[in-house]
Amino acid sequence: MASGYNSRNQLGEVLNSLENSLQVRLIASWELTVCAPENIAAHVLAQTKSSGLDQIPVRDGSTIVGVIERTPETEAAQVQVTETMRWLRDNIIIESSTGILSYIDLAAEQPYHLVLVGKEIRGIVTPSDLLKLPVRVVLFTFLTHLEATMAAAIRAYCPNDSWLDALSSNRKGKLEDEYANGEKADIYVERLSFTQWGDKKTIIAKKLGKELHGSVNQFKEDLEGLGRLRDDVMHGNKYFDNAEFLSRSVLKAACWIERLAQIESTSLEREGRK
Repeated sequence: MASGYNSRNQLGEVLNSLENSLQVRLIASWELTVCAPENIAAHVLAQTKSSGLDQIPVRDGSTIVGVIERTPETEAAQVQVTETMRWLRDNIIIESSTGILSYIDLAAEQPYHLVLVGKEIRGIVTPSDLLKLPVRVVLFTFLTHLEATMAAAIRAYCPNDSWLDALSSNRKGKLEDEYANGEKADIYVERLSFTQWGDKKTIIAKKLGKELHGSVNQFKEDLEGLGRLRDDVMHGNKYFDNAEFLSRSVLKAACWIERLAQIESTSLEREGRK
């Protein structure tokens, strides 16, 4: 059965689509709490503590000139905000049109970003915003793309369901039951479509192992972690606790999409099916 899913070609399309449609503007906070440069730092931070704000933009007239950050030192500072604030720099400013996938990388480097709309700073975005629905949509779509790429690689490398012997007898039995139910419902689907994330991981490790060039254990470890991340994203758990972890996970997924897509392409070329 032809899949119609060319992982290598569609990776760029998927990423571009996600970046263009799901942007930082959808997750930023737009009601900024600000202070003035002449305010006393300790007073500003005491007044905003109950709101859970750790970064307060400093506005001089109509212009944001910096940010005062909550630390034990600044909370005790009986001096003007200008003496303790972080002056505005490019690395803490982000365009509202920045894609969420790109922001995930930036969030790992910097705990907050001021959001620019045109030439004016109007909002702020922090790692806690990674729990919002648009981020979940991006991550789940990206990880679903990885699973589809796994299926495409298996399909190309193991034609005619020759991957079945990689599964345990229990998993094969359940898969055949599901496949039979699909046939009874007059729905034509391939057996591979009934496999789960863990099944695909097992099949690739056992059947495509030599194509991974010594990276089988790394593949199993990475896919185990990415599977847990996918479950957390699906159920809304606190997957954002560590922005660096999330950034590394996205990078791992992208690398495996690329490697598996190459296996798919090479297998199809070898069999003359491309």
